[in-house]
Amino acid sequence: MRAVEAAGGAEALGPELTFRLHRQRVIELACAGDSSGALEYAAEHLAPAAALDASGALLESLESAVSLVAFDDPRSSPMAELAGDAERRGVADALNAHMLRREGRGGADSAMQGLLRQIAYAEEKIKTSGAPTLEATSGVVVDREGRSVVKPYPAGATPFAEGAAAADEE
Repeated sequence: MRAVEAAGGAEALGPELTFRLHRQRVIELACAGDSSGALEYAAEHLAPAAALDASGALLESLESAVSLVAFDDPRSSPMAELAGDAERRGVADALNAHMLRREGRGGADSAMQGLLRQIAYAEEKIKTSGAPTLEATSGVVVDREGRSVVKPYPAGATPFAEGAAAADEE
């Protein structure tokens, strides 16, 4: 696996991150429809580690990943969260953080990068959803074509003007 090699080998990654990377590979193979490849890969790379884990957590993790091969479309199965972007991003973030720590650049930088990726992802989802968005420069809510969808308040008015006037009368 290229990610393991790029990170300095399985020994450099440690057993937990190596297991997560190999598990992600099983998930990707299952989602691509390569059931036999996923099962073979799991047997070769995950089963030995799961067999040595006294807690049973790795075996449970292995079983959940391998269960994806039972579905025609793993992304719409009851185990769909394993095949989703959040799982893939979690593994990628762990690998990136490991590599940054190895280079002496871990910590706040990697956390900030993760936050920026999340913001960019959320912005893209909002843009493609067709939901109205807030125009940052003007504070106006606009639709996909850039048309204002909320009527602005008249000059000098505020959303609380009526409430404030009612409170003054009391």
